[in-house]
Amino acid sequence: MVCFFLLIGLGISCGGNQEAQQSTIEEDRRQGTAFDNPATNLQILEVEKPEDLRPIMRAFNRGLGVDCEFCHEEEDFAKDTEHKERARNMIEIVRNLNSEAFTWPNAPRATCFMCHRGHEEPEFEPPPEESADTDTRRRSG
Repeated sequence: MVCFFLLIGLGISCGGNQEAQQSTIEEDRRQGTAFDNPATNLQILEVEKPEDLRPIMRAFNRGLGVDCEFCHEEEDFAKDTEHKERARNMIEIVRNLNSEAFTWPNAPRATCFMCHRGHEEPEFEPPPEESADTDTRRRSG
C-alpha cells in the first residue's frame, strides 16, 4: 500500500503463546516500538486482525524515517494527532494514485517512500545538478 503513517496502536494477537507474546511486547518497548492498545480509531486502514497493523506501521516508520511517537502519543496510541490526520490524507492520496494514475500493466505502486525517501518531509526537489564536465563526458562517451 503506501506510506501511511497513521492511526492506531497495534493490537497484539489474542491467540497463541501468551508468554512469547509478552516477550515480544517487552522487546518492542525496549526498542520504542510497542503497540499495546487494541486496534482502535481505525478510520482509513482496513485490516482483518489487529496484528496485521504491525507490518503496515513498520512500513510507515521506514518510509518516513520516524519512530511511532512521531504520529502517536505514547500514553494513548489511538488518540488523534496532527500527524495522524496528515497521514490519513496522504494515505488517500496514495490510494488514488494507485487506483487512478498507475493503472497500466505492471505499473509501479505508490508508497510513502516514493516521496519521503526515509525523511519526515517529502523530498520534492531534484538532486543538485552535476558539474558541466560530467554532463559533457556523458554526451560524448
